[in-house]
Amino acid sequence: MKTTIKAGIIGTGKATGIAMAHLRGYLTAEDVEFIGAYNRDPEGTRAWLRDSGLSEDLCYEDVDALIRDADVISICTPNFAHVEYVKKCLEAGTHVLCEKPLCRATEDWDAAGISACPEGVVGMMDFNYRQLPGLRALHEKLASGELGRVYTIRLAMGAPRLANEAVPLEWRFRRSLSGTGAVGDFGSHALDMLCYLLGMEIPQLIAPAARKSTFIRERMYNGDMKPVENDDMFAVQAGLPGGGTLQLELCRLGVVQNGLELVAEHGMATFDLMKPDRLTLRPRETNAGYGKPQEILPDPRGIWKDPSGLPSPYIACAENVHKFVDLVREGKRPDTDLSYGYAILKTIEELDDAAVEG
Repeated sequence: MKTTIKAGIIGTGKATGIAMAHLRGYLTAEDVEFIGAYNRDPEGTRAWLRDSGLSEDLCYEDVDALIRDADVISICTPNFAHVEYVKKCLEAGTHVLCEKPLCRATEDWDAAGISACPEGVVGMMDFNYRQLPGLRALHEKLASGELGRVYTIRLAMGAPRLANEAVPLEWRFRRSLSGTGAVGDFGSHALDMLCYLLGMEIPQLIAPAARKSTFIRERMYNGDMKPVENDDMFAVQAGLPGGGTLQLELCRLGVVQNGLELVAEHGMATFDLMKPDRLTLRPRETNAGYGKPQEILPDPRGIWKDPSGLPSPYIACAENVHKFVDLVREGKRPDTDLSYGYAILKTIEELDDAAVEG
């Protein structure tokens, strides 16, 4: 018989609702008991619990008590608070699943003196796009060698919520709280997807050229207009190991189509993030061009059959929570551990430092 795992969430959020996806994962995982949530605003936590159909009694007002009581913790706070809570979890021997990016800046992580997870403790990043069925199918085709050498990859990611100038100056617009902007938010996922597809342990970009822009330069804060301190849009062109090329378009004001296009020796592939359960492939035979598009529908697993109404990235997050719980039970190190999260963040900072403004 499996031992019941006790789960908690730190950070219940107000804007994107990612904590709801983590909660969905724990509530649908086998032999997991959700024991409570903590946020610095207890009333906000109680409201979040009510909205989730749970008892207000699951509100913890002492984060250390929640970490002590739980076996696993999801950290869904703003970027600047990640280091504090990850460190508390590791010191308590509590397994931790951290939202991306790892933290506001690598200097924060270094200053905290976190070197590695203690023996037997799982520390994992929530790079949930790996759970999207269409992306998994593309990963398998590349890993098997079916598509051969990769020529080009073009990846666009964004969301339109922040195109509204009336959205106030949230923490994510302030470099002191968020670090970077679009490149940290969407670039974290983009770089992870790249590593996942190409089998890279850490990002390897050859001679990258980057450009960043802030289009909405001021937003309202406490009755006054204040400057936005990081990027709305970030674009990258770079070489890839093996001679291929990469184009990234990351925009928190929106993109026309979220997705990935890949051209390889034996096929072209298109993955639409709005249709995550499928992959479109145009195979190429020797001494011939690329054929007609074929739609591949991988068998959806587990939570993908659940009609919860969550957006697809959130369903992927819930499934990633299941994977996290499984790794905890098995005592295995995740591919996307905290040191991998550090490598992703370091690459983001290097791109941001080198980017041309405007």
